Amino acid sequence: MLENINLRNTMILIYSIPSFVYFFYNIINKNIDTILSKTGHLKWNWIPTNILGYLFYLFFLYFSLFINRKYIGIILSLPLFAIFYYYYYTDGTAGSLWCWSVNIIMLYYLIKLLIYLPLIL
Repeated sequence: MLENINLRNTMILIYSIPSFVYFFYNIINKNIDTILSKTGHLKWNWIPTNILGYLFYLFFLYFSLFINRKYIGIILSLPLFAIFYYYYYTDGTAGSLWCWSVNIIMLYYLIKLLIYLPLIL
């Protein structure tokens, strides 16, 4: 979503290197499986469980929204992220947390493309 190609490529590189290292570490050292939690959400057992992992994820999730001044997307998704983080904390459903947060951002763009932009044109 970044219009500045150099910045976009730099951010992809900064994100990709630690992500690939963590991915290969998990393949070698962890049992990669997904189970259903008691609340009915997916529990991905290889997702980081510490706050540092989530801060890494949030930075890259919201960086382009912030740079592109998409403040409505940030305002709508951050409270929901906090709610989902609470549920993750109680039963370990990080998979659902990731899916919900990304889908909320996509809903923003869906509403913008199908409702907002046709009305102003």
